Amino acid sequence: MKKILGSFLAAGLLSSVIHMSHSTYAASAPELSLQLDHQMVKTDVHPVMKDGELYLPVYIAKGWTGIRLHWNQKDKSLTVWSKGERYDMKNGSRKVSSTKSDTALSSPVFIKDGRMMIPSLLFKAMTGASIQRDDEAVMVNTKGKRALAVADNRQDVKLYGLNENQGIYQGLVLEVSGQRQRYPWKTPVSWKESPELIVKDLNGDGKPEVVILLNQGSGTGVHAQDVHVVNPADFTEIPVEPVEETIKNRVFGEIQRAGGVLKVSVDTKESKVTLNIPDPDQDRTDQTSVGFGAVVYHAVENNRLVARLGGNISFSEFVGDLEIVYGYKNGRFEAEEVRFVPFDEYKEYVQK
Repeated sequence: MKKILGSFLAAGLLSSVIHMSHSTYAASAPELSLQLDHQMVKTDVHPVMKDGELYLPVYIAKGWTGIRLHWNQKDKSLTVWSKGERYDMKNGSRKVSSTKSDTALSSPVFIKDGRMMIPSLLFKAMTGASIQRDDEAVMVNTKGKRALAVADNRQDVKLYGLNENQGIYQGLVLEVSGQRQRYPWKTPVSWKESPELIVKDLNGDGKPEVVILLNQGSGTGVHAQDVHVVNPADFTEIPVEPVEETIKNRVFGEIQRAGGVLKVSVDTKESKVTLNIPDPDQDRTDQTSVGFGAVVYHAVENNRLVARLGGNISFSEFVGDLEIVYGYKNGRFEAEEVRFVPFDEYKEYVQK
């Protein structure tokens, strides 16, 4: 469901454009791993050091905003259009011709495993990206040119980050069919907190909505995730009932102790589930109510927006999920079905 550009690269992005059938590079130079916007990505060709200079496979810039690449198989030449400039270079050449002037390179561009490799300084000049390197990896910041997420079933639906500050994108841009809209949403800059885009018809009008899932952080017993729903026709955001509102109005979770048993009850008004969990030492928890909200995940299932909130009886012990299924009503997505589902290992404690 999640599709970020890293998986594009792993799938061999631009293979029909800049992929050559042979290599003219001796694979003796040390290879480095690659991070794009703090996300570790898998590529068929890694950055390398050659003659004391860092080289990058230029095809990783495929799909970046404002950048276009074209490979000429006949004469082994590459053309890059970026920021109103055109750059032309040939395999083995030390010269790069641009719209303004020719540039002499200290070392020639070359082909490695079928990919054109260019010096990092040239890559930076053409793309505007910032590049850092340590002994094991190359870190490339695309400055918002690379999509953070792309919808699985709609490659024209993309999400971009804006104004990175102290590890947080301070704004996000949603692109649909080439049209863009900026939103004040925030999300961490992190390889493990990538956003997710889902395009489905959620309200039954025959037209799709765009669901944006933004992971806000995770750790032991914690996972925070925001959800936004947008009408792609006019980029208006459709409100979603906050989980806090649903819990306050429709959920009551209680913990009682009796005779070495922990009695955990969750009442959602529509149904009630009670677990009788053994607690002979009466030290399993000091909570008096079931906690919801520390762990929150969203998904789209059968064209319905669904939230799952882990229910905990202590900081580290979760006994089930509160499932919220949303329906469209009163101009927003409201909790329509709410139920508590114990985890498998706790089902034997369900009171009949």
